[in-house]
Amino acid sequence: MGLGLQFISALKLTLGLYIVYKLFGFVRFYIYARRAGFPVYTSPWLSKSIPFLVLAPVLQPLLKHIFPEWVYDRFDILVHGWEFRGGQRLPIMPRALQMLGYQLQKIPEYTHSVLEEERKVMESGSGARNNFLSLLLRLSDEEKRRQSGFSLSDEELSGNLFVFTTAGFETVSNTMGYAVTMLAAHPEYQAWIREELQDLDMDSTTWAYDDVFPKCKRTLAVMLETLRLFSPVHHIMRSTREPQQLLSDRGTHLLLPPMDLFVGVTIIHKDPRYWGPDPEVFRPSRWIDATGQIITPATGTFRPWSGGPRVLPWPQDVRGEVCRYHSHSIPVCKV
Repeated sequence: MGLGLQFISALKLTLGLYIVYKLFGFVRFYIYARRAGFPVYTSPWLSKSIPFLVLAPVLQPLLKHIFPEWVYDRFDILVHGWEFRGGQRLPIMPRALQMLGYQLQKIPEYTHSVLEEERKVMESGSGARNNFLSLLLRLSDEEKRRQSGFSLSDEELSGNLFVFTTAGFETVSNTMGYAVTMLAAHPEYQAWIREELQDLDMDSTTWAYDDVFPKCKRTLAVMLETLRLFSPVHHIMRSTREPQQLLSDRGTHLLLPPMDLFVGVTIIHKDPRYWGPDPEVFRPSRWIDATGQIITPATGTFRPWSGGPRVLPWPQDVRGEVCRYHSHSIPVCKV
């Protein structure tokens, strides 16, 4: 009995050390790849995720030795638990995780149908749709014809569509939510926007972006003020590759590589030197100058979407969606 317990304890210790070793190797590779600038992708269409990439190299070799081959070949390790390849999920898994697994299987089918539909529209010549998906397909098809090697596969198109949709949806929805909350707390700005929108045609089906958007300056000012107070990106990280000197009110600071720097976006957005004596106050009118035009902040003082080459690529989408939402809702309702 004593030998059996010692053997089990030794086995647990060995297994634990093996898992720690594998996890350390994975994390080290992942950090190195990110810092070196190599693309690190995780795609839900391959049922791969960070938990999968961590667990699979550790557990799959062990399972292969424990279970017979005909059993081992019947299941995969997914982020939502064990799943038989035939599509049946173990009933012991929580219903929410089973639903997650089901959706992970359905998303590829849906995105494939969307891609095929968009291709048919483009091939028929019935009218190009000016959206993100049509732009991706058009550019990818052009690169295929040139045989440049820069075209995207359907999996890469689906992955980009998923990332932009998910991240863009979160950014837009959060900005809308904060904007509505601030307008409810400051009803005077609802009237301020409504006054501007009176000149627009109530039939939005006749709207053209290039004609309507430039007229919605107050609506845009509300969105910009919301982003200033509730920025989607709270900080920007940068690294030094060579010694640099940083001048500040407190003197000169020497930055020696390798050093990670975090730029506090929220702090910059509430600095009285850039935004006046009331940076904590929701005041969209600060974005309108004496001529009624939108003010362009000084470089580096307004970074709700980060900055530089890694800036988030959907600020125009957010602007268009938020302004369209307010231009529809504010004239007909109050919050």
